[in-house]
Amino acid sequence: MIWSLASKILYRMKLKPFLKTVEDPVAAQEQRLLELLRYAEGTTYGKRHRFSDIGCYEEFVDHIPINQYSDLQPYIQQELEGINNSLYPEPIQVVLSTSGSTGKPKLIPQTATCLKSLKRLRIMSFAAAANIRPFLHGKILVMVAPAVYTKIGEWDVGYGTGQAMKGGSRLIKSKVVPSPDVFDIKDWELKFRETIRQGINTPKVTACGGITSFILALLRRIKYESIDWLKNDPTLSSKTQHRLQAALTDENTLDLRALWPKLSVIFHGGVVRDLYEPMICDLAGDVHIHEVYAGTEACYGIQLYEDLAGVVPMLDDIVFEFASMQKGPLPPDVETIPLIEVKKNTPYRIIVSTPSTLWRYDLHDVVMFSSLNPLTLQCLGKSTNILNLSGEKVSEQHISAALTITSEEQDALVRDFVVAPQVGSTGACYHLFVEFSRAPHDLQGFTKGFDSALQAVNRLYWEVRTASTISPAVIHPVPSGRFDDYEFNKLQSQQCTIGQTKMPRITTFDQAQEQLLIVTATAA
Repeated sequence: MIWSLASKILYRMKLKPFLKTVEDPVAAQEQRLLELLRYAEGTTYGKRHRFSDIGCYEEFVDHIPINQYSDLQPYIQQELEGINNSLYPEPIQVVLSTSGSTGKPKLIPQTATCLKSLKRLRIMSFAAAANIRPFLHGKILVMVAPAVYTKIGEWDVGYGTGQAMKGGSRLIKSKVVPSPDVFDIKDWELKFRETIRQGINTPKVTACGGITSFILALLRRIKYESIDWLKNDPTLSSKTQHRLQAALTDENTLDLRALWPKLSVIFHGGVVRDLYEPMICDLAGDVHIHEVYAGTEACYGIQLYEDLAGVVPMLDDIVFEFASMQKGPLPPDVETIPLIEVKKNTPYRIIVSTPSTLWRYDLHDVVMFSSLNPLTLQCLGKSTNILNLSGEKVSEQHISAALTITSEEQDALVRDFVVAPQVGSTGACYHLFVEFSRAPHDLQGFTKGFDSALQAVNRLYWEVRTASTISPAVIHPVPSGRFDDYEFNKLQSQQCTIGQTKMPRITTFDQAQEQLLIVTATAA
């Protein structure tokens, strides 16, 4: 009863005002642009680009170029060295690090205004999910990166997912399992075990959150690998041991629905959805998969509607612009359009201006609007993940969708994949290194089905295949557990941290073999 009332209050206080901005996106974006400009016009960057003279979007475009991180890094470095008001009009509170999925990790300082904005958006995401599928009456099991892993001068440096939980609102802190001290554990096995131990000790887990690939790794470990040590764990109560025995299956695995019968929401983000949705449902059963489009820099959109794929842009927090789809960094003077001019089902490069004062910042993401009323967009992946051997412009989402279609047809389940495009003397083709949770009975049939499905979801690929400028795709099955091994090896070498590492979607053939330790079995 209490949490049902809390959900209604959250909806009225947080979501209802936002829904008004969705009704008039033009006014919302114009207002937000001026708010951000006035906030930072006294900074070195603001004075250099004459923020005080900017009164509309056209002047905004004229005064400020498209920025890469390298363009803003000198200002950020000055702030970190104690030269205030270079980029941020107020003191830095904490420094967040990106995962480095597109290169060297980037440092994004956060001020009190930034953190207040992020807290509001996280609460809004909770409210939106609870409006679709109630979950606030229970706990949220999370697998996140460290909130703090080092220091730069006087500032703590950590990851957004950990900071979101550790430094969030009282509501978030009261709902989260495990305890905050677990977030900063650096040992891979210890962190997994302690998260599992505290999760198992919590009978009313109603939601899971974190980067999707790591939540899935956590749930798989609970189901398939944890019973042998859990049943001998002296820290678990007799009541918990009784629940474990009741959830134990004949295959000596744990039934997650029996452990947590009220599990109803999985917060999804960080990866393209299509590939992971069947695995989530296979592990967790009938749950609502709630999309959040966010990065270290900001939260760009949250899901508001259960029946519409994608997220609604955060119109009252971020200023959005879009450019035609292309690979590589966007030029400083690339032609852009505001949110109101986008077209449905057209891929765009997305550019943002955020409360963390990243001005006209190239995210290197490719997005597409699935609806214009209300505005709803989907992230198709990184621009670096757009494959173009012969003009086909295949995205990560295209490949994920084709794998999902083929898996349904062939009664298979894909756990993860990488693509290694290859051009040789016999022509060009895509090599996919795929780890199956449930392998197809006929790999050759799966491979042919995948190639046909990719042609169906991407007409340009159909055209180049029909013209024989690209050969059929080749699928190499990866031994079970190799993607986890890859992540573990990166952790051991301290190239990344728990909850942040992501297998690169596109790599070379040799690197795929080396990283995944594959003895290839090529489909004919």
